[in-house]
Amino acid sequence: MSLTEQNSQLSAGRPKSSSSALPVYVSYAWGGASATLVDEIEQRLPSEFRLIRDKNEMRPGDWITRFMEEIGQAEIVIVVISEKYLKSHYCMRELLFLRDTSVGDKAKLMQRVISLIVGRVSCGNALARDK
Repeated sequence: MSLTEQNSQLSAGRPKSSSSALPVYVSYAWGGASATLVDEIEQRLPSEFRLIRDKNEMRPGDWITRFMEEIGQAEIVIVVISEKYLKSHYCMRELLFLRDTSVGDKAKLMQRVISLIVGRVSCGNALARDK
């Protein structure tokens, strides 16, 4: 899905008020192609949305678990899946918060998440991902 299509998906049914930008959280593994993609999304996101990412929102002394809880409660979350993402305990914890706040309801979860895959991802074998 192109960024334009993703922006259209985000905009569907949303008011065009710039005074109250809708927060869009992003869950991704830092560095590489994932960070480049998130930077591009941040630049191209329509003004009625505000991208919330940990490196811009967190300050020294903040707890990462608090940010993870916020992601879990968010109405819209862009999840950038990469090999590094699948191997990150922090990223997996963010997904867990999302799942838990969706009360295990797959349809409810999928309404809140826009998933993007970066690069080649192997997710069929949990033991292989943990190495």
